[in-house]
Amino acid sequence: MLLCNSSFLKCGVHEGDAILFCTSFQSFECLWQQYELDQDIGRSCQDPDFFSISFWKSRVASQVIFIKGAVKPLIYYPHWIPITCMNGDILRYIDLDPAPTGTIGQMIEVCDENCSYEVLANSFEELLSHDAQQLIAGDYQFNPEYEEVMLQTPKNILEWEMPDWLARLA
Repeated sequence: MLLCNSSFLKCGVHEGDAILFCTSFQSFECLWQQYELDQDIGRSCQDPDFFSISFWKSRVASQVIFIKGAVKPLIYYPHWIPITCMNGDILRYIDLDPAPTGTIGQMIEVCDENCSYEVLANSFEELLSHDAQQLIAGDYQFNPEYEEVMLQTPKNILEWEMPDWLARLA
């Protein structure tokens, strides 16, 4: 399956830092193609263990996966609607089936490369507002080496701990 323009957003941003630097949203057709591709990949690499609480806890404890917020650490979950793709492995989704204490419709970011899962905002509107506030505050800078706009202080996923919602589950 061919994706429209190789992704559904054309961005000059690394690590999924801001949606506002993207030059254009792609059509619904492109989004649907990405969703179908995600589901094909997900079906081919899912294991029943991926859905177990003990699997999630052991992977977080051993720093194999990193979770920040109430998001289930799954691969191409059918209840996630893709909205952006950056670098081919950093995807943002609307989460329609969040982990306990999460919000239906929350915005999440999943990075396949470093196995990180993060809740960015409770809604798309909140995500846009947050990105705008960061821009106004000067949290972004142009990096001439990479020719990208990047956060001045990148995320450090190694500092993320076991999320409360997961720690409370048996």
